[in-house]
Amino acid sequence: LRAAYAPTLLNPATGVIAGWKSADGQLHDYWFTYVQGMAVTFGLLDDPTANRVMDRLLAKMREVGYTNFSIGLPGNLVPVKKGDYVHENHAPEATGEPRLDDGSDGFQFYENGGATGCWAYYTVKALYRLGRAEDARRIFHPMLFGYAAGRFQGFDPKSGRSLDWRDWQGGGHGYEGLLVDNYHALLAVIEDAKAMKP
Repeated sequence: LRAAYAPTLLNPATGVIAGWKSADGQLHDYWFTYVQGMAVTFGLLDDPTANRVMDRLLAKMREVGYTNFSIGLPGNLVPVKKGDYVHENHAPEATGEPRLDDGSDGFQFYENGGATGCWAYYTVKALYRLGRAEDARRIFHPMLFGYAAGRFQGFDPKSGRSLDWRDWQGGGHGYEGLLVDNYHALLAVIEDAKAMKP
């Protein structure tokens, strides 16, 4: 798996790991934050490659302007195109399912770029694993504040939707109400403690 992973999924156009490669050989790369984190966390990339991937990911986050870490991380940093999304004829703001071919109308809603604590652990853990505690803390410490403030559960009075998935300004776009995956990132407290200087 290690030998095949980067040669198969590392996108030379972006410098990050694609979400998948279809049967036609095309890479489907939406700058998935958790995919990069998992690849690094589970040792599927050597450290030089892992650091380059994380450099690119953090640079892309800055480029697209995502900074609201107190509500978690977007699953992807660019819109998922209509052709790559499951179609159930929901409104874009309900499930992120786009009506436009470029996916822009569904972006930041639910699993099409919505912010969440779900799977954010792996991005944070990857940074700690690489010895990049300051980069990890820029994401993780605001998340800890968000946990303390109760920002990962409940419902948005404006949208009526739950806060376990949010747009980048903080509006609720989930439906679960209390999604336990949101709390997985708290495991990174152990990594944060290990990285503290005596």
